[in-house]
Amino acid sequence: MTQAALLDELLYNRRYSLAFEGGHRWIDLRRYARLATLPTEATSTGAAKRFAKFPFPQFDCDARSTKPAGCGTEAGF
Repeated sequence: MTQAALLDELLYNRRYSLAFEGGHRWIDLRRYARLATLPTEATSTGAAKRFAKFPFPQFDCDARSTKPAGCGTEAGF
């Protein structure tokens, strides 16, 4: 069994064991650089977005004297 096959099996099992936990699949696929494998849904404008990072809410950033990396306005959110 190859390394890729083992990773595919791991991600498949995590997908269904954590199906209703919320967000775990996106995190797993981002960790293994497989976000492109996620299906996208077309919006009313015809363009679908797949984000590569999860933004911090602005009020979480404003409450800190030293802002963590990732705080700020991101186009498209």
